[in-house]
This record gives sequence, structure tokens and C-alpha cells, in this order.
Amino acid sequence: MDLIAGILLNGLALGAMYAMGTIALSVIWGALGMLNLAHGAILALGAYAAVLSVEKLGLPWWASLGPAILAGAAAGLFLYFCIVKWLYRRPNFPINTVITTIALAALTENLINQSIGAEVWPQPFRFDGSLSIAGISVRAQPLVVLCAALLFTIGISWLLGRTALGRAIRAVSQQRDAASLMGISVPRTYAQILMITGVVSAVSGVLLTGMTTVYPTVGGDPTTKALIICACAGLGSLRGATALALAFGLVEVAVQYTIGARFGTTAALLIAISLLVWRPYGIFGTNSGGRL
Repeated sequence: MDLIAGILLNGLALGAMYAMGTIALSVIWGALGMLNLAHGAILALGAYAAVLSVEKLGLPWWASLGPAILAGAAAGLFLYFCIVKWLYRRPNFPINTVITTIALAALTENLINQSIGAEVWPQPFRFDGSLSIAGISVRAQPLVVLCAALLFTIGISWLLGRTALGRAIRAVSQQRDAASLMGISVPRTYAQILMITGVVSAVSGVLLTGMTTVYPTVGGDPTTKALIICACAGLGSLRGATALALAFGLVEVAVQYTIGARFGTTAALLIAISLLVWRPYGIFGTNSGGRL
């Protein structure tokens, strides 16, 4: 029973991490029509901000999430003011942002390597030990990660569905020019979207590295998997992406426990390829080209 509980908890925690990444990517795609391939770099920045705030500034471990949030928001604003602001009204915006965000991700990883080093750091924002729930012993860290990730996911869904900002985001995603004529500031909405998704990416970096370690390229693998999940769910489908991310995490961990650690990602990717062959526009997507 402990083994089954461990598989479920670790799988859901990993899936929740993927869900945060897929939501960040899906929201940006739905509103701006761009793939943010700098997501992994922002994830790494958040993880390093938490580590360095404890190691260098002496903050208590529980306060390290604050600098990570600030780093994610700053990275999102940087992405807007230095890239999106100059490209979004020009031709070939989607492909231009793919190229520039790839370059930005590579530059960020190189700067981390040069300034901090390539050594591995432990993430101080973590919960060691285990808890007993209904007589079943479960590790504290995956449980905390799962709860925190679900709270963030619910919060983003509430923001998009129940607030004025969410209505502005949906309006801009559906018809940018009409939204502008109705008094919605498109540039400000874009900046807010990138800032919010930057925070989500940075916090997911802290939570993920609490289960592993911190190193310059830590965001590469989560970004690849988040993109695959987005494609399988249908770009712009938030609920579908969240559900599929949880399933992806469960499959990966279940295979790791039952067959071997090296086969977990392989099995999940084989399923993803099969899904894309079956539904090229995603399980929850349509072939009409609409977003959000």
C-alpha cells in the first residue's frame, strides 16, 4: 500500500509541476500567439534566486520563495520590454519570438555558468521527513509540492475566469484590435501576462528543484515536456493541459517504479507520440486555429 501511495503522490506531484509549466506556456500562446522557449531559463532563475537568497543574503528558507517570485516577475517584464514590445506588430511574430526566446534561454544559461558556476546546489526550500496519512507513510516534499502547485493552478484559472484582468486577456486573445477599441491596453495586458507567467515559471522552478537539485540547465527537461504536453492537449487548452500533465506525471513515475527509472520518460514520450499521430491538433484542441 505504501508503494502505491508513493507512486500516486510522486506522480501527481511531478504532474502538477508539468501542469504549472504547461499553463504558463498555454496562456502565453493563447493570448500572444507565441511559444516562450525561455520558460526553462525563467524556471532556473527562480530556483537560483531562492538558493542565493538563503546562501548569500542569509534569508530563512521559508522566505526564499519571495526572491524567486520577484525574479520571475522581473524576467517576464524583461521579456516584454526587450522582445515582445518590439516584435508583436511586425511580420512573422511567432517564428521571430521562437528564435529570440531560444537565444535568450541560451544566454541566461551561459550567464549563470559564468557568474555562479556549474556546480549543483541543494534547494533550501524543501520539506524533509514523512507524514502518516490514514496509516500510510508519505514523504512530505511531494505532498507540499502537489498542494502548492494545485493552489497556483487554481489561482491562475480563477484569475483568467473571474477577474477584470482575465477578461482583458481573453478579449486580447480573441481579437486584439477590437479589444483595443474597447479601451483595453494591449501592451499593458501583454506585459501583465508575461509577468504572471514568469512568476508561475519561477515558482515551479523552486518547487521542482526542492525534489531534485539546482544547476544551470535544470529548466531544459521540464520545458521540453511542458511543450509536448501542450501539443498533446491542444495549444491554448488550459484544463486539458492540466489534466494531461497530471496523467503524464503519473505514467512517468509508475513506469520508473515498476520497470526502471530510465524508462519513465521514454514511456511517457511514446504515449505522447501516439496521441499526436491520432489527434495532430491535440486531444482537447480543434483544427480551427482558435486560441483560448
